[in-house]
Amino acid sequence: MDTVRPGVVDWGKVDMQPRGVFQRVANCNYAVRLGANEFRLSLVGIGGQDIANGNAKLILALTWQLMRYHSMVFLKQKLAAGPKGKVDEASVVAWANQCVAGLTERGVAPAPPIAKLGDASLASGKFILDLLWAVAPRTVDRAQLTPGGTPKERELNAKYAISCARRMGAMVFMLWEDITDVRPKMLLVFFATLMAFKAEKAGGAGGGGP
Repeated sequence: MDTVRPGVVDWGKVDMQPRGVFQRVANCNYAVRLGANEFRLSLVGIGGQDIANGNAKLILALTWQLMRYHSMVFLKQKLAAGPKGKVDEASVVAWANQCVAGLTERGVAPAPPIAKLGDASLASGKFILDLLWAVAPRTVDRAQLTPGGTPKERELNAKYAISCARRMGAMVFMLWEDITDVRPKMLLVFFATLMAFKAEKAGGAGGGGP
């Protein structure tokens, strides 16, 4: 938490050498309070005792939200998308559609535009691979793309998309199942990361267009 938002932790409230369960739980309770009050994470049903006990499911719920918070802060530092630099689904979807539509100028028939990050067509992986190719053409071999009509083809496209994103140096926290299952929250972070990558590559021009 202190790395994600430097200075947020009051180390005077932390037992740096907890010798027993009470000290460990107290530290974990403080972490939960910070998550809820300072980061505005949804931590209903999660307590310090759960972290101290090593409850993997609840620890994952906390750390995933913290990861998403960190991703959004990182992106807002890189972009000026929408009013007051707001990074939201609408601005990311508009940017992605613009990039993919621009492929027609390169003689490529792009995937149809998407309406939202929960668009069922994203499961095929075709739109995402087109977006990756629009952002960093050298990282995508279009001969590797499949029609995405069967579960196996969708899996291959999704795995290839993540591989291409990592090859281009983008920050990727997503699994291939997040693409085939069309999980909007993970796709938002992924798309916005590509948006930031393109903006940085263009010298911080705001990720405006293809």
